[in-house]
Amino acid sequence: RGIIAPASLPLHRVLARQTILPGSPLLTTAIERTPDIRRGDRVKIRLEAGELTLSTSGIAQENGYIGERLKIITQVTKRELVGVLKSDSTLEVAL
Repeated sequence: RGIIAPASLPLHRVLARQTILPGSPLLTTAIERTPDIRRGDRVKIRLEAGELTLSTSGIAQENGYIGERLKIITQVTKRELVGVLKSDSTLEVAL
């Protein structure tokens, strides 16, 4: 069902998906990475089109990880946007 997680795995960076009993092997199917942004968190949005840059805020629609794509909804217009999450909780959207 799953692969046994390596002993070098940093446990402070993972969450349990299911109950893990004492003494049982830690399987990769029982854990997941801790998200950098959680669904419902506020995110700064930077919209870029050529040399024009606009900033606004939005709400994450899913858990997200730095350097990966994330879906958000803008606070004012309620439009859905997809961009890349940066380290300072900023979503970069290229238009």
